[in-house]
Amino acid sequence: MQELSARRVLVSMLEERAEALKDLEDELHEQREVVKRIAAALAECSSHNSSSPKTLSVSAVDASARLPTASQDASAMYLGDGITSSSTKSSLGSGTYTVGNTGVQFSSPKSLLGQLYAEFGAELAEVREEMHTWARRVDLHAGIGDVEAEVLYLRVRRLKPEAVAELGFGQGLCTMWLLHALRRNGRGTLTTFDVVDEHSRRKDMDSELTSVWQLVLGDARGTLPRAGSFQYVHSDAEHSVAFVGWLTRSYLEQQVEGLHVSFHDVFISGSRMAKDSSGITPEGRVLLQWIASRQQKKQAVDDMKVFSLARSHFREEYQSVAHTRQSVGLDENWVATKASTLNNPSVFFLT
Repeated sequence: MQELSARRVLVSMLEERAEALKDLEDELHEQREVVKRIAAALAECSSHNSSSPKTLSVSAVDASARLPTASQDASAMYLGDGITSSSTKSSLGSGTYTVGNTGVQFSSPKSLLGQLYAEFGAELAEVREEMHTWARRVDLHAGIGDVEAEVLYLRVRRLKPEAVAELGFGQGLCTMWLLHALRRNGRGTLTTFDVVDEHSRRKDMDSELTSVWQLVLGDARGTLPRAGSFQYVHSDAEHSVAFVGWLTRSYLEQQVEGLHVSFHDVFISGSRMAKDSSGITPEGRVLLQWIASRQQKKQAVDDMKVFSLARSHFREEYQSVAHTRQSVGLDENWVATKASTLNNPSVFFLT
């Protein structure tokens, strides 16, 4: 039975990789078309007499070809249609707001993250250098985006949990960030759950950090509930509605209140993973629906703070953190340089 379950997960992984490749092909094709339309519009401008220059209107170029303005992130072009989804943000007062029709009341993390960067900014710069050295040594340039990795690091530093669970090993980049946070804490263990060591990264982990780490192979639906209690759970595992349905209703629902959680790949604008123009993945929508129902039960948003720095949906929050990073001397020499990680699509919350 366990072998059959692992087989299904592996098939799902293969399908996911194939879909990711298709995403890249589609995005490349779209950007080529954008370049063609811009070139055609510029040629049209050039054909007019210079003494009577033609004003290029937005209608001359398809809306999807609009370039980011100086006040926008350089990622705007990559994020595609979902970049406009921030316009669906509506204020609820008291520093909370909704995005689209998710029903979730998001809180602004500006004040909290400002405090954390001020407190841990100097050591974070040192950790980033160590991460760069490790990433270059093992030739790793993809994984969790740097900003959300830093937020994850800062949350673990502030919380100082005795036990952290990581769902999804991948190439080990997030694992290393978590291990650095635990080493600086001087306490705590990390248990990583995955079906297989897909990229054979176990051997590449920094031996100075792994004394508090174990990698548990097998379907997390069977291994996680038997692994004891955790104070922090980070999930970047199987990207399916079924898995997230299990994680929320069968696992998180059974945990004590006050569990800190972060969930990757909720907001993926410009990718077929989102499936629709909302820029929210199917599994992300399941998560957000569960969070919304929990907030309604609690009847107090402050009891379940939720935030995200996804630039496609929370541009103001991301830019605030970007300025905070600069103020404490952190640059944009990213560890993870893969373009898709720059959207920072995670959601952070407290159950």
